[in-house]
Amino acid sequence: MMIEALKRYWWVPVLRGICGIVFGVIAFGYPGLALATLVLLFGAWVLIDGVFRIVGATAGRASDPDWGFHLIVGILGVVIGFLTFHSPGISALGHS
Repeated sequence: MMIEALKRYWWVPVLRGICGIVFGVIAFGYPGLALATLVLLFGAWVLIDGVFRIVGATAGRASDPDWGFHLIVGILGVVIGFLTFHSPGISALGHS
């Protein structure tokens, strides 16, 4: 069942991987602003990952028995992403 979902939505893990690679490359490109850059990129990563987890969970409801868990993790990711953009200083302290 999960194989069918991966065949149909193969682009979701590919896009997540590309976002991860871009996250790493940009982090190395800004050594002077590393902390601020990493905090904002973390917020973007968590937000984008949360959106894709929500999409994946709702699309795979029929074939994935753990879709509710993925939905909750996705919603938490979106909330944490927005909170990171709202208060990046507090987010930076939380990661230290």
